[in-house]
Amino acid sequence: MTNQLSKSLISALIVAAMSSTPVVTSVVALAVSADTAHAKNGNGGGNGGNGASNGNEGASSSASGGRGNSKSRADKGKSKSADRGKGRSRGTGLGLAGLSGSSLSDAISSVFSGNKGKRSKEAKQARSTVSKNQHGKVASNLKGLNAAHASQTARLNASPNSRVGKIAGYQEATIGVIGLTDQIAALNEQVDDTVATTAEFVAENISEDSSVSPEDIAEAIDALDPAADDYQSDVDAIAAALSGLDPNDPENQQSLTEIAESIDDTVTAQDAQAELAENIAELEGDLDDSKANQISALSEAYAPQDVDDLTEDALSELHGLLGLDEASIPELSTE
Repeated sequence: MTNQLSKSLISALIVAAMSSTPVVTSVVALAVSADTAHAKNGNGGGNGGNGASNGNEGASSSASGGRGNSKSRADKGKSKSADRGKGRSRGTGLGLAGLSGSSLSDAISSVFSGNKGKRSKEAKQARSTVSKNQHGKVASNLKGLNAAHASQTARLNASPNSRVGKIAGYQEATIGVIGLTDQIAALNEQVDDTVATTAEFVAENISEDSSVSPEDIAEAIDALDPAADDYQSDVDAIAAALSGLDPNDPENQQSLTEIAESIDDTVTAQDAQAELAENIAELEGDLDDSKANQISALSEAYAPQDVDDLTEDALSELHGLLGLDEASIPELSTE
């Protein structure tokens, strides 16, 4: 039905291009059954032609969190330190009385160096205590997942039903999520928002001499099938209708050829983008399933504890032990 519509419509376009009287009415009559036609390009949607494939299967790029980029803001304003108290102070209790200038300087340096060293030591001990306490909290929250400290060889050789084996299952599921995320990111880089829709292309290129409506020409373009034997003749007919030039006049051949090439380029680009969008949608569906499997594997490895009890710090530690990027940490209902 689509091919019959295309041939009828394009035949009418040829007649319109060669006729000195308007034929919009006849063309519209031929396009009455347009609702049954499956547009293949651009805003037509539906059955795409032989557009270039952009699957990029297996393409991977080491993405840290898909496509998000963080920007750090420069600290606004500069702090200025003012040396306001320039007066000399006479200290007591420091044993400085009767010292010469150089001896006084050495004594002061010695006192403050000693205090600085003492404060640095105390601060270091405080940081060490906090670090140990935090590590203890993470280990406590991980519970059975602390088995992730096992080597990669041990994980590969572990029984699937063992704790280490289940952790290996989570690692494998997460790698699957990372792979799909990278593939989608690679395909999204190929999305070209500058490719014109059919309506935009017609509006930009239709001539004032054309006796066919923009809607009918756009419909004819969307009905094109690059795999059809008469594809090129159909494109030539649309070029004549779009330009309003007589295809039988040799002086018009160069212009008609350029217009036909422009139509073909648009159809090809639209088909490529349509196929790209279809591939991305399919991979996004696979990614949703893969993320569900990832959380399921994590739940099994963490059982009998509730996976929602895992903290962000614990998940970060787990991924570090398994050599997984933090961007692949699953989204749980953790608070």
